[in-house]
Amino acid sequence: MSTGRARLSAFLESIARHHLDDDPALITAGDFRRASGGTAAGKLLAHHRPPTALLAADSLMAVGAVSEVRRRGPRIGEDLALVAFDDIEWFAELDPPLTVVAHDARALGATAMRLLLDVINGGTAESVVLPMRLIPRRSSSARPTHTAAVRPSSV
Repeated sequence: MSTGRARLSAFLESIARHHLDDDPALITAGDFRRASGGTAAGKLLAHHRPPTALLAADSLMAVGAVSEVRRRGPRIGEDLALVAFDDIEWFAELDPPLTVVAHDARALGATAMRLLLDVINGGTAESVVLPMRLIPRRSSSARPTHTAAVRPSSV
């Protein structure tokens, strides 16, 4: 399973587990590029029931989403929560600092090298899931101003 599909699957499982709005129109696929993050955020924010939170599938899409949200006016961390996969050092320096779901880059690299060497030495390809951790920052502190259920979205 690809990283994107695995993240979407985990997202949908979490939505169901927490009984949140599962409107498919509030889930938009992208291609892990900045432009698609901006396009997806724009589409979601234009929805007749815009989300109260955006979840960007990677750092580049998060950059595009941040740009589009700022262009449209909602205040990240106040009017709208925004969370991204992958931690880029300067995400902590944004205003507000961006909440992320991060992996240990060294562990990822070491594991990838070990798996590659195993295959080179005649072993079989193996799939590994590495642990992730949430790094909460101010971009996710927004509180909805209405009484509707929170509707997180995947960008």
